[in-house]
Amino acid sequence: MAEAEPGRDRIIQELITHINSLEQKINMLKEELSEANDLQTVNRLDIINLKNEIEKIKISVPVLAPDIADRIKGMEKLMEKQDHTGSIQKMIGDMEQLKKAVRGISPETIEEMQSEISALYEMVSRRQPQEQAGAQPSKEVAELKKQLAELEIKAVPVPHCSKCGAVLKPGARFCGRCGKKL
Repeated sequence: MAEAEPGRDRIIQELITHINSLEQKINMLKEELSEANDLQTVNRLDIINLKNEIEKIKISVPVLAPDIADRIKGMEKLMEKQDHTGSIQKMIGDMEQLKKAVRGISPETIEEMQSEISALYEMVSRRQPQEQAGAQPSKEVAELKKQLAELEIKAVPVPHCSKCGAVLKPGARFCGRCGKKL
């Protein structure tokens, strides 16, 4: 029986060693799981912060009334039309550069392009004869410029929490971030 005990002790010793290594592996897995949970929590908080930042941006960006935006666009278009003479001359210069750059195009094609540009130039000069002669802009353009100068766009102040600085939604009674009563 004495001989059986050393074999038994050896098996018990191997089992204890195996159990200890399994415990170490379990502890390492617990640590990795804990780290993964921490990262997941950090990611959730990052998502919440990003959503809050998006809301801040949505609230703080002023929105123009549609009629004001349309008026501004119309005035911009009129101001662009006033600059046609310079743009046509620029187009002619660009055409000359294109001629130099594209030597492989047939002369017939180049002549067609020249005639098209000449036709466009004539069409614009018929529409705006006073600009070609160097006259003052029309009364309508002057009036629209005056209206543009008078137009002021004021941004609506965005309410913020006095405690944490969070952007507040209109009509809110409590801060959405820190819970302070407003």
